[in-house]
Amino acid sequence: MTLKPILIAPLALLCLAGCSDNYFTPTGVTERKIELVETGYERAIDVSAISAGELAAIAQDYKRYGSNGLNLTISYDPSTSGSFSASDAMRKGSDLAAIMRNDHYVNNVRIAILPLKNTAPRLFVDYTQTQAHAPDGCGVAPGLDGKGANTEDKIENYEIGCSVKTLMAKQVYRPSDLAGTGASTSDYDGRRGIRNLQGTGYFDGVPNAPIEGGETATED
Repeated sequence: MTLKPILIAPLALLCLAGCSDNYFTPTGVTERKIELVETGYERAIDVSAISAGELAAIAQDYKRYGSNGLNLTISYDPSTSGSFSASDAMRKGSDLAAIMRNDHYVNNVRIAILPLKNTAPRLFVDYTQTQAHAPDGCGVAPGLDGKGANTEDKIENYEIGCSVKTLMAKQVYRPSDLAGTGASTSDYDGRRGIRNLQGTGYFDGVPNAPIEGGETATED
């Protein structure tokens, strides 16, 4: 009868040791955030090849990925034999900027001209692009990548939530929106708030009219 306490004590210590290891197991949920990457976008088009479709594509791409202004540079031939002068280039740039503003609602447009000898006039488009990517090394779950789910290493090292962030980075229309507005000085929200409150009594500085009519219940 005296052997039972002696055997039970070591078993209890082993159970407690196992519990202590599980208590400090790190989480498998990723804490990494979607990454925003800025790159420079550049494109050159012959002025003779500029079309409404080309301009619409440029505006659409800028409105989705662009930031810090759309730069339009028109080249011209500075030689005396050039048929497209500096004034022609400036006029063309002004026309293109007006199309961007009036037809495609891209307001932050800057134009410039560039002398290039013995070269047909060209339009150079450049701006800063912001794109969203999943955190580095944070891919989709095994089976969603089209490579099958029978890879033990991928399953063991997969961080829960990586698939959601990977797909979200691809689905967000304007990636720069993920950065938020921060300390924005825009008064847009203020104007919207005023419009919502107008005509609601005290918010206009005018008290509500007294309520008239109606009946009250009395006890017999």
